[in-house]
Amino acid sequence: GARAVTMATKSGGALPSVWHIAVLSRVVMLCLMLGFDTLLDDYDTSGRLFPDDGFAVSTENNAPFTKTCAAVQGLVTWDAVYFLRIADVGYEHEQTHAFFPGWPLLIRAVATMGTWVVGTITQIVSGDSALLGLHWKASPSKCAAASSALFLSNAAHVCAVVLLQKLGTVVLQDPDAARSAAVLFTMNPASAFHSAGYTESVFSFFSFFGFWLLTFETASARNAAALFFALGCFTRSNGVLNGLLLLHDFVTKVLPAVGVVWPASAVPVANLFAALKKTKRKKNLVCATAVFLCRCLVTAAPLFLVQWFGYRTYCTNGRTLNPGTLNPNPKWCQVWRPFPNIYAHVQHEYWNVGFFKYYQAKQLPNFLLAAPALLVSCFAAWRWVQVYLASLGDGGERNGREVCEKTPWRGEVGKRNEKGARRRSARVEKRNENVQAFENQKSIRKDVSWMLASSVRPYLWKWFLMATVSLLVMHVQVTTRFLSVTPGVYWFIAKQGLSGDQRFAKTWRVLAAAYFASFFFLGALLFPTFYPWT
Repeated sequence: GARAVTMATKSGGALPSVWHIAVLSRVVMLCLMLGFDTLLDDYDTSGRLFPDDGFAVSTENNAPFTKTCAAVQGLVTWDAVYFLRIADVGYEHEQTHAFFPGWPLLIRAVATMGTWVVGTITQIVSGDSALLGLHWKASPSKCAAASSALFLSNAAHVCAVVLLQKLGTVVLQDPDAARSAAVLFTMNPASAFHSAGYTESVFSFFSFFGFWLLTFETASARNAAALFFALGCFTRSNGVLNGLLLLHDFVTKVLPAVGVVWPASAVPVANLFAALKKTKRKKNLVCATAVFLCRCLVTAAPLFLVQWFGYRTYCTNGRTLNPGTLNPNPKWCQVWRPFPNIYAHVQHEYWNVGFFKYYQAKQLPNFLLAAPALLVSCFAAWRWVQVYLASLGDGGERNGREVCEKTPWRGEVGKRNEKGARRRSARVEKRNENVQAFENQKSIRKDVSWMLASSVRPYLWKWFLMATVSLLVMHVQVTTRFLSVTPGVYWFIAKQGLSGDQRFAKTWRVLAAAYFASFFFLGALLFPTFYPWT
């Protein structure tokens, strides 16, 4: 068939639900990671250690160390070590403030509940009811915390897959593309992180849920969306970018509903202000704007609370990082950008994050690792520019016709004039080439015209912004998992695979499958064995 994924098989049977595929992908990923971790030695065994410098004392409840716990804790590598340490004892050092508290708190809550449930069942089975309820007071073990992190991450991923399909169906108005995108998400190149104790899955769940709520276009749904965006921001700093969706919804849906009539052309910007001034329902406009600003404040509140917590911890009462010393407050306490920002300080001081800071010869392998994600992003941006330029004026069709008419017939050429006959033949060939090029451009515009839809636009802009930041500022190898939480990536790849150009679509599907499958298996191999990965 022409399409890679359709809603039914050729024999007429329904395809499996995306949540079934999501569950299967998580089972496969966990089995691969556990298997590779068992069979292969770790590249760096310090990945098993918690960053305890002796100042903090773990409150771990010493549970029996079993093979199952050993296997589960074997997947606690890289940043997962920090998340579980924060869940265990809180923030011990400046460096740990690079990780937002939402995920550790969620791990802690589920681990505590799980410890209580298991302990209660054990007491009931053993007949010792005197200790019932006391398990709430026991701190969860590292095994319980690691198990909770894996459970939450994988469960959130499955839920996010279902939400992505629902969201895509509404936004794209194309059920086949929405399903294809959801299936791609189940096998995304950062899949190892979506099954490990990382934030990717739960952040995707919070974000996708908020995006989906916005499609209902009601006040209560928008309020709920802001709350989910806040949960996402409490989990990851870039959750604040979800506010772009609130802004787009406010401009394109809320303001027209209160009487704002936007001009056909938004240039110059003065036209926009003129449209606001002409609005007759000024009171409704002010109320809608106030509510929008409140939603934005809710979305961004966790970001400011994290900074406030850091400021209170290190910048007041002469407190410092090293207990027992009388050193003055850290220098960042006096740096206002635009307020004392511990997160920016930690990223700059400990992780060397900054504009072009990662552009070093020794980082070339990491750029190669991020190359596929960045190339897809650049290609999508180029496609968007193509279709945008073609949409200007009358959509570019007139220009296409003019191109076809640039080699007109200029009088009769004598049959006896051999030179003239050759010129005529060349003109005909050139004209045919122009016509074919014009038709090809029309085909391209048709395949990517969905990118200009108002409902799709904010997701693409958010994707391009994130890709630009990852290329210029961040550790570039993080690009793959950084972009794995934005719907636009999967929609674009799915739409290109369903292109009307059969040859291009087939080649695209082969390349996408190779990229996704190779990173899926490489992640399962390298991440648990503590080798450098995305």
